Amino acid sequence: MACPASFQTGGTEALHVLAFELRKLGVDAIMFYRDVDPNQDVVGERFKCFNIPYVLDIEDKPDNILVVPEIQVALLKKYKHLSLFVVYFKQCFSLFIPIITVKS
Repeated sequence: MACPASFQTGGTEALHVLAFELRKLGVDAIMFYRDVDPNQDVVGERFKCFNIPYVLDIEDKPDNILVVPEIQVALLKKYKHLSLFVVYFKQCFSLFIPIITVKS
């Protein structure tokens, strides 16, 4: 999951919850924080309870899937070999509903 580091908003929370739920289903979902100082505390305080592993870089290979929020679609141009998905979060009655589209 591509996620801005250290941000604590409804959208970043939805990404963490999505990763948490995928992990409960056995998917090796991890957070991808980019363009950060390696010494920076990249996980927002209220998301530490999810205990989601994270990386600061991701390999551009077909086995990897990158889920990108709509605010980070520029990332789609950087990778050529990954499977890429864009997640749009629609707020409905205070719930964030992921709408996933596939990059073709």
